Amino acid sequence: MRRRDLIRANELQPRDMRRIDPSMSITRTSPSLVPKEKVLLVNVGGVRAITSAEGCLLFEPGSPR
Repeated sequence: MRRRDLIRANELQPRDMRRIDPSMSITRTSPSLVPKEKVLLVNVGGVRAITSAEGCLLFEPGSPR
């Protein structure tokens, strides 16, 4: 799945993806739970995910993207 598709499907802004993007250095040091209108962005202890009422998209910890 492409980043652009994730943004559109979850009604996010590109800046929202920076919170859980493993390629951004700030996400490695700043744990966060970011509530949005329809989803919750999670970046805590190496767990990066987008959660919604329908399900959860968990990003693979060792994956660069």
